[in-house]
Amino acid sequence: MTGILFLCTGNSCRSQMAEGFAKKMLSKNMEIFSAGLEPKGVHPMAVKIMQEIGVDISHQKSKNIPNYPHLRLPAIPPLYLHKPKPIPNTH
Repeated sequence: MTGILFLCTGNSCRSQMAEGFAKKMLSKNMEIFSAGLEPKGVHPMAVKIMQEIGVDISHQKSKNIPNYPHLRLPAIPPLYLHKPKPIPNTH
């Protein structure tokens, strides 16, 4: 199965929104995830904005990269990282 993990610092806005868009727009055969290096919780404004355009992310939770040690993805696109930190190796 093909998958995508959207990664950012807090997993509160950008990566949550990207996960929501991807789940709505891409094949249901793809596994779509998001995570952060320092999860902060899903920002209410991200939920509101996405609802306005017909994408419901209200059920999504802020997650940490170690939640996905089983993933073997060829690439993990970082959306925005506030601090220069190494991306943890999950392999």
